[in-house]
Amino acid sequence: MCWISSGETATLTGTVADRTTGRPIPFVHLLIPQLKRNVLTDLHGDFVFQNLPEGSWPLRVSFPGYSTYQDTVSIQTDTSLDRFILLSTDPSIQSTQLHSPPLDTLLEGLTRRLHEKTFHARYPSLQSHRFTYHGTQILYAGKNAQSAILARIEFTGEGYYQNPDTLVQVITGYRAHGLAGQGFGMHPGVVVNIQKGYMNGQDFDTGPLPIAPKAPKQYHYKLTDRIKIGDHLVYHLSIRPKKNTRLEGDIWISGTDYALVGYDLRFNRALLKKLNIKGLRTYQESALYYDRYWLPIRQIVQIHTASNHLAEQITHLDGYELNSPIPDTVLAGKPLTFHPRARTRPPIYWSAHTDSLRVAEQKALHRLMQSEHLPHGWKRVIEQPRP
Repeated sequence: MCWISSGETATLTGTVADRTTGRPIPFVHLLIPQLKRNVLTDLHGDFVFQNLPEGSWPLRVSFPGYSTYQDTVSIQTDTSLDRFILLSTDPSIQSTQLHSPPLDTLLEGLTRRLHEKTFHARYPSLQSHRFTYHGTQILYAGKNAQSAILARIEFTGEGYYQNPDTLVQVITGYRAHGLAGQGFGMHPGVVVNIQKGYMNGQDFDTGPLPIAPKAPKQYHYKLTDRIKIGDHLVYHLSIRPKKNTRLEGDIWISGTDYALVGYDLRFNRALLKKLNIKGLRTYQESALYYDRYWLPIRQIVQIHTASNHLAEQITHLDGYELNSPIPDTVLAGKPLTFHPRARTRPPIYWSAHTDSLRVAEQKALHRLMQSEHLPHGWKRVIEQPRP
């Protein structure tokens, strides 16, 4: 674990892994009871507690099939400690071994069930859902999130999904911090596809996504690990591109219904060189609802520019209302719109009260592209250009 102190509060980070194999464990629950603070590890087994007061606090770590881990963490100014939290399996609560399908079966099942455009698994019994979300977009002065912040915006929104491919989002709130943040304005919202785009004067096409039906012929897949979550098995696959594909990274697949549990994908070296950037990463993590539906709960996009800036968007999906009626007027709307109250932006962003929303967005995008401090084409990586 690592402690990073800032004033009277600190950030606690670390990784939870299996004591026998050393492999990280996702979805582990960590609790600091006295502070009523809890987090889950991500797909790589990493966790973050932010804004913790200094002091000594009991920490409780639990995960099905493992013995509960308890410790006391002492958070002090200028204190740093790095180590894994290792969990031991508990034979008394381990369930029976589950059937493991072959790799080809996993891939065929995933591509059959997934709607590629929205990175969302299709469920016959899940016809629609509503969700709410909040997030941030930050431009850092340096190459990591510990650097000074040059620009920051916050946003809230709500979304509506209907099988098989309708996704509508409404931005309900938007706030920019500082003068730089007023001009930092790619569209907020849930990231859906980075297959094609435009950056630094270059069009790019990654080739088929690793979860597309034709992808198995164009990527190398390797079964890296499997994680038991109650009565479910989740399979971790690493991915390397073949010729004419430009993505690499990891995907996680449910062995029960072949749903997409998550992905962590990056542009490969050849595409980064073409676009003159140092890195682009897109990450999605899902959670299991009602022991039945894997639905996204967090999405991240990061760009490392050639000038050593980090641009980052993190979106948290707060909750879902499943199979509730959605008015046709909502589903017939634009894929992404702003609620009237969310249009209240600084004058530097909206050019004039008489402008329509679309015209104002176009002018804001033009200013963004002309800024020497921001990566060109950032907005176009987040969503496909509108006609």
